[in-house]
Amino acid sequence: MVRACDLRYATEDAFFCIQEFNVGMMADLGRLQRSRRLLPEALVRELAYAGDRLSVREAHRLGFVNHAFPGQATLLGAARSTAQRIATHSPLAVSGSKQAITRARDVPVNLGLEVAATWQAGMLDASEVAAAVHAQRTKEPWRAAPLAPLPKSV
Repeated sequence: MVRACDLRYATEDAFFCIQEFNVGMMADLGRLQRSRRLLPEALVRELAYAGDRLSVREAHRLGFVNHAFPGQATLLGAARSTAQRIATHSPLAVSGSKQAITRARDVPVNLGLEVAATWQAGMLDASEVAAAVHAQRTKEPWRAAPLAPLPKSV
């Protein structure tokens, strides 16, 4: 499941493995496919064939995890802090960025640029951008307006 996450935080005692191989199964449900996009191929093969563990220190060095923390409380505090910082930004900008990053790994750069341009054209709120720029210039705090609720079904 960790391979499908946008951000990966772990405690220093964590490790990662492809456990299915240790019980006589081939990994399915995307573990091998996602691992190959996140880690060097030779390492994924070693983890898969030998059933070895990847230490959190090595996972962090390779960019598989964003941060490693000494304990659960520190990890949760950092995760909450990151979530709070993300929540101050436009939900549409965050969603659009997620789509652009995700799509960019599967297509050539020119198609990734088209996805980003299409998303931006459909979601850009000039008044939100103006308010954010004004806040930066005046060094005032700014928080994006919440999205409008979905209409109730008929």
